[in-house]
Amino acid sequence: MIYYGLLLFFVFEYVRPGNYFSPLNILHANTLLPMGVVIGSMLSKGEKPNLLGDTTTRIILFFLGMIAFSVLWAEVTMGAFTVFTTVLGYSLIYWVLARELKSIAQVRGVFGILIFVHLLLAALTPEMFTDAGNRHYIASATFLGDGNDYALSVDIVIPLCLFLLLETKKILNKAMLGLGLAVLIFAVIASQSRGGSMALMAMGLYYWMKSDKKVVTGGLAAVALVAVLAFAPSNYFERMNKMQDVESDGSAQGRIHAWQAGTRMALYNPLGVGAGQFPNHYIRYTLYADETRWKTAHSIYFLILGEMGFIGLGTLVSFIVYNLYANGRLMRAIKRRPPSPETVTALRMLASLSAALMSYAIAGAFLSAAYYPHMWVLGGLMVASRRLLSESGTQVGQVPATVKSAPLYHPAIRAVLGDKRAS
Repeated sequence: MIYYGLLLFFVFEYVRPGNYFSPLNILHANTLLPMGVVIGSMLSKGEKPNLLGDTTTRIILFFLGMIAFSVLWAEVTMGAFTVFTTVLGYSLIYWVLARELKSIAQVRGVFGILIFVHLLLAALTPEMFTDAGNRHYIASATFLGDGNDYALSVDIVIPLCLFLLLETKKILNKAMLGLGLAVLIFAVIASQSRGGSMALMAMGLYYWMKSDKKVVTGGLAAVALVAVLAFAPSNYFERMNKMQDVESDGSAQGRIHAWQAGTRMALYNPLGVGAGQFPNHYIRYTLYADETRWKTAHSIYFLILGEMGFIGLGTLVSFIVYNLYANGRLMRAIKRRPPSPETVTALRMLASLSAALMSYAIAGAFLSAAYYPHMWVLGGLMVASRRLLSESGTQVGQVPATVKSAPLYHPAIRAVLGDKRAS
């Protein structure tokens, strides 16, 4: 029940069905679902991993603590407290993901639901594809409401979709996932997000380099490139071309101004101005006297730099760098195992999660997405996946000490992981 409640959480958090069918709001599912999942996890019995011993958990707890303390010196206390409650909720979801995902099949299930909700949002916003001359907002009115934010989130799930596509053996599943992948790629193009497009290209290159099927992934990339060149609207290419002339691009200039202000906030306030306080401090710290409007940072890095100081920025960067390192270290260990289908699956899964994290790190450089759920969802998936994939290799002594955690003794779980001890 905890697992299925977790899947429903993603539907209600990302799609907000109540915005399309108001009677659903009576259920208060956006509040009750995560509460139920967390309480269920706390009350569940059985062997549990030691999450406090994991570096990712310690980084997330430290980050949460910084946000909590920033409430004390925030100019708008309620704004900082709202950010804290939001991040606390996402931290609890991280905890449930890292703690309760007990098989590779369940990790695949979370991948699948994340793909589904993004495709559903695309289906609910058909004008994004039919009215290519304009940029459109997602009607769910969540953190994905803006086209740039939606593109960032789609970039994160594209490598997860690629993983499932390469893993499935059924022709119907391949066809459905292939179609879904095409829709997701075109959704990024239709959003006309430059940061999303840059992340898409970088993530695609990384995934191809790590792929065990370079011909297949290279072919998919070539087909996608040809399709983009053939069907992308002229507005898309115009926006991409503007990246070469920063001085005449008002959007790019606005971001640079915001980044400068964020740096000044950190220089004058070593611990930052407080969570959620960047906009109301912008005018005070901008270098341009003619700017009189509040403005956000348009970057996860400069938002955290301005609001949490250099220590906060270091915490965010540490999360990204450590998880890429931990995934890479486990991949090198898995390559030393005897060749098997489970080994291929493990390498593909870790590569897809690293590619998703790279998408967040690159596209997030141009969006104020620091307090969106991406960091916590990716963290939970990576911790759970490393634990499960390490467990599947303990019989050959290939588990790095940094990724060990409590063993899972249930025979069904070991059978899914290909562990011979299950028999």
